Amino acid sequence: AAASISILFCFVCFCYCESIEFSAVYPVDERFSSLHLLLESSPNGQEIYLMTTNKQDNLTHTTLVTQNTPLMFEGNTRYRYQVSYINGTTVVEDFWRFLEPCRLQSTSEDLLRTKYEYFQQEENELGLCEVPILTKTAKTVPKPFYYDDNQVMTVSFIMSNKDLNGVIFNPNDQGETYVKANMTLVSLTERYNFESMKIRRAGGVSLTKYPYSYQIKFDRTDGDVTEEVVIKLKAYPLDYERDEANIIAEKSSVDICTSVGAPINYVSLVRVIINGEFQGIYGMLEKVDNSFIERRWPYKEAQNSVGTLYKTQQAHWYLLTNSSWQEGIKDFCTREADSASSCCTCYENDCDVDSDCNEFDDDDEVCQSLSCCECTWESNGSVDVQSANCAIQEPFQDFIQLGDTILEGSMADIKQILNSESYIQSLLCSLAVMNADGYTYNGKNYYWYRDSVTGEFDLILYDQDTSFTRQSYVNEHWTPYDWTMHGNLSDALFLPALLQDSTLLEDYNDLIQNFVRKFYRPDRAGPLYQRMEVFANFIAKYNPARPGVQYKTNGFIDWFILPQSQRLFEQLNMQPLEAAECASSNSCGAV
Repeated sequence: AAASISILFCFVCFCYCESIEFSAVYPVDERFSSLHLLLESSPNGQEIYLMTTNKQDNLTHTTLVTQNTPLMFEGNTRYRYQVSYINGTTVVEDFWRFLEPCRLQSTSEDLLRTKYEYFQQEENELGLCEVPILTKTAKTVPKPFYYDDNQVMTVSFIMSNKDLNGVIFNPNDQGETYVKANMTLVSLTERYNFESMKIRRAGGVSLTKYPYSYQIKFDRTDGDVTEEVVIKLKAYPLDYERDEANIIAEKSSVDICTSVGAPINYVSLVRVIINGEFQGIYGMLEKVDNSFIERRWPYKEAQNSVGTLYKTQQAHWYLLTNSSWQEGIKDFCTREADSASSCCTCYENDCDVDSDCNEFDDDDEVCQSLSCCECTWESNGSVDVQSANCAIQEPFQDFIQLGDTILEGSMADIKQILNSESYIQSLLCSLAVMNADGYTYNGKNYYWYRDSVTGEFDLILYDQDTSFTRQSYVNEHWTPYDWTMHGNLSDALFLPALLQDSTLLEDYNDLIQNFVRKFYRPDRAGPLYQRMEVFANFIAKYNPARPGVQYKTNGFIDWFILPQSQRLFEQLNMQPLEAAECASSNSCGAV
């Protein structure tokens, strides 16, 4: 529940303000009775006890309280919240917040308004160092409205007990059915309500292990534009069973990819509540879909085709080894190109069998967020085409052309079909995180996107929660130039083929040096480590059911990142490091 209490008040600057709203966030369930604000003004030491009773939604309540005379004080006012339950028990926050500028979202003369602050959470912003963008040609990628990794938002769902027990909490449900729910998403400064949105179970391991992961879908209107938003809420259930920190691995890997300019989805942390019950701190992941493409390769305003987004459906699906085509892959692509040269329709893949993808009804199945080409071409489920122009879609011919071009080795031809700069950025990210279930090691959890305008392929990594687990680079004495060729990793020939180009090689060396100097440092200083520790400490404090998140995060750093960074530092014969920089926003404290 959230409380919003207004009183006539004077702020630190000794000016008189018409009113102030205090806002708190706390989930309402059948046990909840009310939430109170305890306000203490230091000049006279008085406490004002205020009750909140007017429910706004499943997370927020408001009560307007006024006084006849403004209070004047010297800026030492502090406040905290108390929850009362219907059984007569109460819980009071064990700290006080000071009313200071970092607690406010509005400071107009008529109204001061505090941020939406979660009950028993001392911090508001996390005070993270910013991720440095290290590429020469960095472009700004617009952020989804729900993304801000310097805070932990709260998302709450209210649904029927039938849907809750029959689908959402049913370990036998395979994620093929959406149910309706009312959703409230609260950030420090915004509150969003979406009625009758859709939620389904999602994931691999988390389909059968609690806490479960989900995919949510809803329409959002911004001005004159209405768009469908698809988000994955990822639970990382293995973190609860043993000393794991998959949530930290995923978020830190995304930070690393972002720093080197590789295309990657936005990931932030969110507190998930279902029917009033806390489920855990989740990863809130941007879905790789047409909105993802539009943010990075804008096509709508120019009225271009969306391009083609390919997703691998099974492990070890890649084109080239360290010497030639992977056995059977080219024959497979040739056969499929001959038999299915253009796109099939979405409902041939059991996608919303009555083809009303825009309607929610009882026979809904999992309908992809992209229209037109939403089917798996072939019988063994190797490749899923997520998006395409059906009239010109030629998926397997695309792969044949890409693989043959790399093998033939003409840089002019390679640059026409492969975004070479972007690819080496993704490969540097892969080297730095060594995701055991990712592109290079397992031929899995990646997309190919082919731009409809340039004709170039881009590699998109995702689902990196098993990163920082392979020490082959250090233990087997690999180098930044030949590491894909060792161990016959996925598409091993791509990197050495690209590095024959002197300009790409120079850019690659410069990027690695910048990366090691400013982010992936061998001295355990700077933004990467600060961010990892802040996230791990926050999760350990507010989601204590994860027993090993701090221990494992330190293991990622000491056991994997530092040795790998030191090796890169030595291999590139780098000069001594300058002092680490951290551009951060301060988080409010409490006493």
